[in-house]
Amino acid sequence: MTAAPLLASPLSELAQALEAGNLTSEKLVASAIEAYRASDDNSYIQWCPEQALALAKASDRARKAGAFTGPLMGLPVSVKDLFGVPGLPIHAGCARPLPERWQAAGPVIKALSAQLAPVMGKTHCVELAFPSSTDRSVNH
Repeated sequence: MTAAPLLASPLSELAQALEAGNLTSEKLVASAIEAYRASDDNSYIQWCPEQALALAKASDRARKAGAFTGPLMGLPVSVKDLFGVPGLPIHAGCARPLPERWQAAGPVIKALSAQLAPVMGKTHCVELAFPSSTDRSVNH
């Protein structure tokens, strides 16, 4: 199966295929890496394919040993650059990185990590997640 059709599958089907052993997290993450590299997408401020692939392999090893860490186990995810991910600078849409203490994982990232969900990277966000004052949708 090529990257595009595999990645277009519903998450529930991907999770079932992982659980049944018909798919590995490593293959799923490799497909996401392939698809991203083949595109002109620039939505990531931090792109971490090696880190994601390492976590995918760890997820596959854990699953093979009989572990189940949760419904997101082995499923690749992306997070906004509003979330602290240890080892990755956080800009939250600002020109400069925020202080290091903001890199600490909060509840969402801790839950993803506990479930061995590989983080592919961090996507751009507007400055400090504040909507623009010219955004008409917030003025209505």
